[in-house]
Amino acid sequence: MGSIYDYQGNEIGVTPQMIEPQGNDIPIVTITGELPTTKTQGEINVVLTYHSLSEEFTSYSTVKVQGDSSQAYPKKNFTIKLFSNSLRSVKLKKKFRDWDKERNKFVLKANWIDHSHARNIVNARIWKQIVKSRDDFDDLPDALKNGNIAIDGFPVKVFNNGVYMGIYTWNLPKDSLYGLDDEVDSNAIVQGDSGTYSGSILWRASNMSDNKWSDETHDSMPTVITNGFNTLLDFVFTSTDANFVANFATHFDKQSIIDQYIFLIVGCIVDNIGKNQTFFTYDAQKWYGGMYDMDGTWGLPPDKVASVGWKSPSTAWQSGYTAVAESGGTTNLLYERLGNLFTSDIQTRYTALRGSVLSADNINAMFEEFMQTIPLSLYAEDYASTTGGGNFINIPLADSNNVQQIRQFVIDRLAYADSLILS
Repeated sequence: MGSIYDYQGNEIGVTPQMIEPQGNDIPIVTITGELPTTKTQGEINVVLTYHSLSEEFTSYSTVKVQGDSSQAYPKKNFTIKLFSNSLRSVKLKKKFRDWDKERNKFVLKANWIDHSHARNIVNARIWKQIVKSRDDFDDLPDALKNGNIAIDGFPVKVFNNGVYMGIYTWNLPKDSLYGLDDEVDSNAIVQGDSGTYSGSILWRASNMSDNKWSDETHDSMPTVITNGFNTLLDFVFTSTDANFVANFATHFDKQSIIDQYIFLIVGCIVDNIGKNQTFFTYDAQKWYGGMYDMDGTWGLPPDKVASVGWKSPSTAWQSGYTAVAESGGTTNLLYERLGNLFTSDIQTRYTALRGSVLSADNINAMFEEFMQTIPLSLYAEDYASTTGGGNFINIPLADSNNVQQIRQFVIDRLAYADSLILS
C-alpha cells in the first residue's frame, strides 16, 4: 500500500519519525497497590512504573475505573493520573507519540470485547486521516488542527502486584480531544449517554429534557451548551426539508457530519448512531462531528459479544443497528435527513474517500501496522489461566477476533457500502 495524501498532495502521516514508544516496542507498566473494581470507589492511590526501550519513570499515581458498560467486564479500564510527589499535588506530565502536549492523565484500556486490541485505535487513526483529507482542512479551527483530532494509543503489558494482567492500550483520555478548553463554557464535547434509544438521542425531540446527552468537557453542562445543543436538536426535529438544507451549515460543520455518516456506514460502527454519538463546539453555535469509542466495529457487536457472534458485512444501515433494535426500528433522524437531503454531496465525498483513505488497502494496512506490534504469543497470554489470576479466560471471540477476520470483513463491508451509498 502506498502513502495517503491530503488535498494539497502532502502525505498524511499518523506516526512521526521519533516517538515514544519506538517502533514495535511494547512498554511494561507496573502498578503497585490495590486496583479498584467499581466506579463508586473513585480514585485509589497506587505507584506506577513505566518502562520502555527509551523511557523509564516511576510515578505516585491515582487509578479509577473508566467506562460505563465496560465496568461490568472482568478486565477493567482505568483512568490513571501521574504525580511526582506522594501527596499527589504536583502533576508529572509526559508526552507520547505525536500527541499535542505533555499530560498527566491517560487511560489504560482493557479492550475486553475486542481481543484484537486494534479497532478503537486504528479506527481513530483512520478518522484522523479522513479529517486531514478534507479540502477545507485549512479553514478548520486552529484548536482542532493543532489538537488531537481523535484518540490514540499504543499497546502495553500491565502487571499489578507482580501478577501479569495482559495487554492493555495506553490511550489519550476523552477530554484531550479537539483542543477544547475546559475553562471556556462554550467549548464542549456533547455525547450520547443513554442505552435507551428513543427521544433526543435519536434526534426525535426538541431538547435534552430526557437526559440522554452528557457534557464530557465540564463537570456540569454550562447553560450556554444546554441552550446551544437544544437549538441543534430543535433544528433537526422541526425544520422543513428546505430549511434543513438551507441552514444546515449554520448549525453544523457540514463536511464533518457527512464524513461521520460515511465512516459509520463503512466501519459498521453499530454503537454510534445512538449512544456514543459525539459532537463538539467552540462557540455553542456551530457543531462538529467527532468519533469516539469504536471497538464495536468491523463486524464486532458492541455488547453481548459471545452470544451474538459476528455481524454480517451487510448489516443494514440504521434498521439493523443496535441503536434502533430496541425502539421498533426508529432511525436516527439526523442521519436519515442527511442521507435523504444531501445524497449528491455524500456520494461525491464517498467516492473521493474510497479512492484514498477508505480503500481496502489503506484500511487493512492500518490494522496490519498496529496488530503486527503484538506477537501472537502475547495475544494468547491474554486469556491464559496465569493472567489476571485466571479471571480473563472467557475473553469473547478470542479464537476468531484476529487480523484475518478484519481483512475479509473490510472487503465485504466496502462492497456493501458501495451498493448502499452509490446506488
